[in-house]
Formats: sequence, C-alpha cells, structure tokens
Amino acid sequence: MISDFLALSYNNLRHRKLRSLLTVIGIIVGIAAIVSLISLSQGLENSINQQFEQVGSDRIFIFPKGQEFSFSGEEGLTIDDVKAIEKIPDIEWLNSWLAVSDEVTFGKDKGFLQNIIALPAKDTEKKLTDFGIKLEKGRYFSDDEKGSVMIGYRLAHDFFNR
Repeated sequence: MISDFLALSYNNLRHRKLRSLLTVIGIIVGIAAIVSLISLSQGLENSINQQFEQVGSDRIFIFPKGQEFSFSGEEGLTIDDVKAIEKIPDIEWLNSWLAVSDEVTFGKDKGFLQNIIALPAKDTEKKLTDFGIKLEKGRYFSDDEKGSVMIGYRLAHDFFNR
C-alpha cells in the first residue's frame, strides 16, 4: 500500500514537472521570507537594545507637553517643577536646562542660533558627558562660576572662524 502511494507520487512528479517545480520554488521563497523577517526583527531588537544601553535604562527624560527638544522658547517646566522632581525619593541627580533660539552678537559679528541651551554651572561636566558631549578645547565650569559660556563646534568654526 505504501509502495503504491510512493509510485503514484513519483509518477505525478515526473509527469507534472512544472507544477512540481513551482511548488518547490514556492516553498523555498516562503522559507526565505520567514528567515528574512526573523533576521530583520532580531536586528531591529538589537538596535533598540543598543540605543537603550547608550541612554541608560536607569534614566527618565521628562519634557513639557509638545517640547521634546523644541527650542521655541515657550514656557515649559519651571524651576519649581525641577525642585519638586528633585525631592522625589531615589533620584540620584537631575539634569535640567533651558533651550531658546535667539540672535547672538560677538563684536561686529551677528548670527541667529536655533538652539541656545542654558544650564546651571553645578555639575556641568556630568551633565554634558551624560549626553556624550566632550570638550574639544577649554574647561568645564566650576560650580560657582557665573557669566561664562561654552560654545559648540559648529558655532566656533562657522560663526567665529576658530
């Protein structure tokens, strides 16, 4: 009985070559599609995990509504909000800043900057390195320093030609 089924199958494969070939191609394409989707999803998952590792899984970013890295100058979180967040138990430290856009003048040179970021001098090095920002030249602010400014690479080279 089994030999009859095998003989029938063999005869069908031999007489219907195109149908058999198309079936085999369909199976190969289906398996390749499944393997490709699994590989893509693994790659995406690895990429997302790597980005979370860079930011840190023990960090939380809080932005005012509609203000995610926006430099519109609209009122967002206030100093009182920052102080209230600092009082939450288990918060090791808080990185707060103010971001605006405005015209900048240095001597006779003028230019418009889209993102001017102001942050307290306290723990400046920790705050900047937390976002992967490294100094090319100069030094970090001291905790009690006032009236100082740190400029970015593009501003230094494009605006001031230095």
